[in-house]
Amino acid sequence: MSRKKFEKKVLRNGLTVLVERVPSQAVSIGYWVKTGTRYETAEETGMAHFLEHMLFKGTPSYDAQKITDEIERVGGDLNAFTSRESTCFHVLLLKKHAALGFKVLSEILLHSHFPADELKKERKVVLQEISMVEDMPEEQVFDYLFERIYGNSGLGKPILGKPSHVRKMDRDKIKKFFKKYYRPENMVVSVCGDLTLEEVLKKLKPLSSLQWPGRKKASKQKKFTYEKAPPQKQGMWWKNAQFEQAHVLWSVPVPEWCLKDRIPLSVFNLWFGGGMSSLLYQEIRERSGLAYSVYSMHFPYPDTGDLTVYLGCESAQVRSALKKIEIIGKKIMRDGISKQQLKNTQMNLEGTILLGQDNVEAKMVSNAHYELFSTRRLTVRDVMKRIHSVKESQIQKIAEDLFKHSERAIYVLGKHPSKKEQKKLKDYSFEWIR
Repeated sequence: MSRKKFEKKVLRNGLTVLVERVPSQAVSIGYWVKTGTRYETAEETGMAHFLEHMLFKGTPSYDAQKITDEIERVGGDLNAFTSRESTCFHVLLLKKHAALGFKVLSEILLHSHFPADELKKERKVVLQEISMVEDMPEEQVFDYLFERIYGNSGLGKPILGKPSHVRKMDRDKIKKFFKKYYRPENMVVSVCGDLTLEEVLKKLKPLSSLQWPGRKKASKQKKFTYEKAPPQKQGMWWKNAQFEQAHVLWSVPVPEWCLKDRIPLSVFNLWFGGGMSSLLYQEIRERSGLAYSVYSMHFPYPDTGDLTVYLGCESAQVRSALKKIEIIGKKIMRDGISKQQLKNTQMNLEGTILLGQDNVEAKMVSNAHYELFSTRRLTVRDVMKRIHSVKESQIQKIAEDLFKHSERAIYVLGKHPSKKEQKKLKDYSFEWIR
């Protein structure tokens, strides 16, 4: 008798449960909440991330230390992260200890009580985290760019929040945010390992209640939405910062049709700047020696998205590096991609995805993402078919949509060049930020 590999069930209270059964000693369990920076009001900026920290700080059954001790004593790993659209609490441990993972995660989701003394300490930790990122310009520059191109919308806010907001967060505000968003109909539990749906549902019994502690019944709760992303602002900004390198971002909006089918864009991005064999890496680093690190990324959202190039170089080389990006773009528009280049890129992407199939954490995350952000779940076979059905004409169409306009968003974080060097940048109308 064959066993089902993937199953989904929505409980009466609205909680969605996803289980992919694979032969493995390890089990990956993720509790996903559909809330992140995009859902925050101006007063709540940074709240989703701060709350992620606070859910490890104690319940009636566990103090802060015991929460992590319980998982680590059996060799497991407990962690969490916040993005612009979701927050995830996840644990990786042996199958024989899976019940413990469900127990700990369910406890913190249902019964966290946010001790005042722990909140005070964690505020200091989050402020330190913000300071740490300020010493990591390759990360910081992305926040600066998003703030410029998306303005005051949810996508323009830093995930960690700003120090002024973090200092004002108190227990009442944290509890209010928790009760507002941490609700069964706003959550997905994704599990990957050698467990059946029936086994998982038994371990999720504490979460099956129609009303979670301190929260209204699901039927009386409205669905949460966020403000639609504004049109991306174009411009050029150079913020003065005393780093050895200039950290450069070059960004353009992705084509509208790529929001619905991201696979052609994934193929394009891999060829353009997704690895050591990419056009950007070979031209800007290997042939020209302009930058040690250079790559491209695409940030897809349901209502917007951008393709962004990052590179780190000397301030005096910024103009040359930007010109190289434009030259590569024009060359792609003119020549497109050859059949062999496309085939190589497709095989590269195929290998990356299939190698990830041996990783229960990667599969747990992938299943949750499909549930939260897509209209339907694609199987690995579906994805492979779509990758290999991408045509040269689609890649060229993406290139034309990305590069045909002269408008760009460019953000540089690094020492302002000398007045003499600034004159050489006259074809880039930078706003010089102190």
